[in-house]
Amino acid sequence: MVRVKHLKGQVPKELINICNAGFETLKLSYITHDLIVVDELFCALYFDLLDKNEVLDLLKKIKDEKDVILTGRKASKEFIDLADIVTEMNPVKHHYSEGKPAKEGIDF
Repeated sequence: MVRVKHLKGQVPKELINICNAGFETLKLSYITHDLIVVDELFCALYFDLLDKNEVLDLLKKIKDEKDVILTGRKASKEFIDLADIVTEMNPVKHHYSEGKPAKEGIDF
């Protein structure tokens, strides 16, 4: 895998493409599933990798017919208001606090 170096604050185009492809997959396939999990959605929205209004529109459409779990930090008020349950999780122990670097496959 070739890694491209990006400047701090610069969003890699491939990350935007991955987020958009994932959202398109969700829009096409949610109907065939009872449980929808969108991991790290709020981070993608926070960094403007997805259009917040498009995501809200889809969630409003499927909210009453599917169980939906959304994860990530920085959930905006619109998503909190839409949700049935909102949970904040805080780490009790993490290898970061011991100065160890992120582990591929676990942290990213």
